[in-house]
Amino acid sequence: MMALVSRRDLRHFVTWSVLILMMILLSTNAPAADVAVLDSFGFDGNDPVDGPTSLVFDAEGRCYLLSQKANEVAVFDRELVLERVIGAEGEGPGELQNTAAIVLHAGRLLVTTMGRTHRFTLDGTYESSIPSLYFTKLTSIHGQLIAVSSSTGPTFAVVDADLTVQRTFGPPSDWREEWKILAGPDGGFVAFERHDGHALAIDSAGTFGERVDLGLGRGWWKGSRGKHALSDVAFDPAGQRYLILVYPEVDAAPILVEMNLALEERARWTVPDELGADEVAVDSEGRVFISCYAGSMVYLVQAGGESQASQRY
Repeated sequence: MMALVSRRDLRHFVTWSVLILMMILLSTNAPAADVAVLDSFGFDGNDPVDGPTSLVFDAEGRCYLLSQKANEVAVFDRELVLERVIGAEGEGPGELQNTAAIVLHAGRLLVTTMGRTHRFTLDGTYESSIPSLYFTKLTSIHGQLIAVSSSTGPTFAVVDADLTVQRTFGPPSDWREEWKILAGPDGGFVAFERHDGHALAIDSAGTFGERVDLGLGRGWWKGSRGKHALSDVAFDPAGQRYLILVYPEVDAAPILVEMNLALEERARWTVPDELGADEVAVDSEGRVFISCYAGSMVYLVQAGGESQASQRY
C-alpha cells in the first residue's frame, strides 16, 4: 500500500512539475503587464511639437526634443513643462532645415542636418555650423562624441568638438545596415543593428566581438512605411539595462523588451498600440519615454500598473 501511494504521489509530482515547467517556458517570451502611460507632453497652448524624435536629457533632468517637421528643438523642464524653443526653420544663422538628430555634449546642443551640424549653447544661443558629411548620426558616450559613418571604412568614429575624426573602430561600414550605438560595460559600447535585430559588443579599445542575435526577429513592412525588427533602443544608466522597442509582426502591438548588459532578456511588456511608438528614451533617473514620429506627443510610461494619463495643454 505504501509503495502504491508513493507511486501515485510521484505521478502527481511529475505531472505538476511538467505543467509548471511548461507554463514557465510558455511565459518566458510572452509580454507581461501592459506599459502604462503616466503623463504626456508636447503642447504649448495650441502649438504642437510636430513629429517628435531624438529625445536627450541633461544633468538637471531637462528634456531636449527635436521636431523634425518643425525643424526646431523644444526644451522641457524636469516637470515636463515647456521652457523654450531652440532654432527655427530657415536658411539663416541658427535656423534649421532637414534636421536628423540632436546630441548634448560638453555643455553644447548639437543639431545634425543633411551634411551639417549646428552648435548651440544650452540656453539656445547659436554658435556655429560645421560641415559633417562624414557621418549620418552622432551621439555622446563616456564623454566622447561618437559618429556612425556614412562612408567606407569602420562603421564608427570618435570625433572632436570640431567634428574632426580622431580614430575609427567597429566593423566595416555597410550602407544596408542601420546602427544605434549606446554605452556598454567597462567603458565600452554596444551597437544595435535595427534591420536584423542583432547587437555587437565593442570594448573601450574599439575591438568588436561576434554579432549577438537578440531573438527579436527581422524587419518587415507595413503599408508604405517600414518597421524594423528593432524600432529603437535606449540605455538606462540608473537601471544598467537596455530597453528595446520591437514590432514583432504585422498588425501586432509593439513590445518593450528589457535586456541586461550581457544582452540577456529579463522582461517584456506590451505597449498600447494607440501610442504609435517609434522611439524610446530614458533619462538619468530611469524614467522611460516613448514618442511617435507621426504624432505630436511624447509619453512618460511605466512597465505594468494602471494608466494615470494626464495630457498637458
